[in-house]
Amino acid sequence: TIFKNRRLMKQLFFAAFAALALSSCARLPQPARDFISIHFPHTSVREVEREDDINGYSVELKDRTELEFTANGDWIKVDGEDGNSIPTTFFPKKIADYVTQQGYIIEGIRKTNIGYKVDIIGSHTDLFFNHNGDPIGNY
Repeated sequence: TIFKNRRLMKQLFFAAFAALALSSCARLPQPARDFISIHFPHTSVREVEREDDINGYSVELKDRTELEFTANGDWIKVDGEDGNSIPTTFFPKKIADYVTQQGYIIEGIRKTNIGYKVDIIGSHTDLFFNHNGDPIGNY
């Protein structure tokens, strides 16, 4: 009977954990949920937090990618785990093409007032692009 109780406890724990994960994902606006399912189909949501400082949401995926969304679900930032690349399908193709031509791999991207700030794997230099995806500098 002790083994049956342990098994039952395990099942209840995992069911509660799965329900919590689903409910936290359900708190996200639909555009954010769509963004995750389209661009990160290989993983799922680990944690969702409402962030007052960005007036939106912070999301950690199970592959440890971190995402930030506005209150209405538009992406603001995508950051892969140290050394891991991110998908390049949700920002101007010109950015991905330029970075690839330079021999770099994108680890993270953030929207800025002037366009995009791109973090490169293995580099302390950030690349900046305008809203059209044209390079405008590095720092």
